[in-house]
Amino acid sequence: MHAHAPAAAAADAYASQVVFGLYATQMLLVPDFLMTQNFKMKTDKYHKFITRISGLGWLGMLKCLGAMEEDDAFNTSFIVSIICTIIAPVNAEMNLECNTAHGAVYVLFPILLGAHALAM
Repeated sequence: MHAHAPAAAAADAYASQVVFGLYATQMLLVPDFLMTQNFKMKTDKYHKFITRISGLGWLGMLKCLGAMEEDDAFNTSFIVSIICTIIAPVNAEMNLECNTAHGAVYVLFPILLGAHALAM
């Protein structure tokens, strides 16, 4: 699929791991900070619980991504990035009360998706 740009594909898969890894680490370690930084809400023990479980799941997925062959890692990170962009930030911006900090998605996700497209 992207045999002509293997270095770009490897760098892109790694960039996905970094971006999603930062979010996942915050989900696991500081769920209250992550939620209140991005949304106009107060978290309760249920939000903190499910956010931590989500962070753990993301970190597990990223560990698997890092162990994959380059082509598989690239393809998987591209698909996950597209789906996550639609389900998470786009949906949040349209349907939830977001704080200004959530606007970082307008920078991070276009860069991530653009990098994937360029690496193809």
